[in-house]
Amino acid sequence: MTLRLWIDPHAAGSERACCSPESVITARETCHSLGCAHVTLDLREAFRDAVVAPYIRGYADGQTPNPCTRCNGVFRFSELMRFAARIGAQRLATGHYARIVERADGLALARGADPSKDQSYMLATLDRSLLEALWFPLGDWHKAQTRARAAAAGLRQATSSESQEHAFSAVMTTGLPAPSRAPCT
Repeated sequence: MTLRLWIDPHAAGSERACCSPESVITARETCHSLGCAHVTLDLREAFRDAVVAPYIRGYADGQTPNPCTRCNGVFRFSELMRFAARIGAQRLATGHYARIVERADGLALARGADPSKDQSYMLATLDRSLLEALWFPLGDWHKAQTRARAAAAGLRQATSSESQEHAFSAVMTTGLPAPSRAPCT
């Protein structure tokens, strides 16, 4: 499943953004080559309301908002889980480099095994009650292992560049400079 969230064709490196048309096409082609269905959910307006607008407001108010945690930890997973429920899926697997571990007080989010690719910080706001239905199969892998497995399977993504940008860029109407674009993988 691919979420169509946002793409700014004028942003530097937009073809590498996680939501670029090229990435959607590649995901669809990969699924079809493996005999799997592919669904794209168009969530552009909901994303703008839930992630982009609060980011712009926060930045304009002098805050340092983190759209990655709002997007990944809240927005994406609520939408993914809602869709999973609609189709009767009992578990949801994503490509995040994070792990779910069992602790004395229940399941908890943990860092991915690859310290250079750990994405648990983006999921820090994830509702713990969702962890039972989630699976992060790449969490115990290093990126080199993922690429090697993809190459062995003949997947085009084995050599693709990584998304290192926010899923969006914002034009500020406040007269403030646009925010710097921190990595958001």
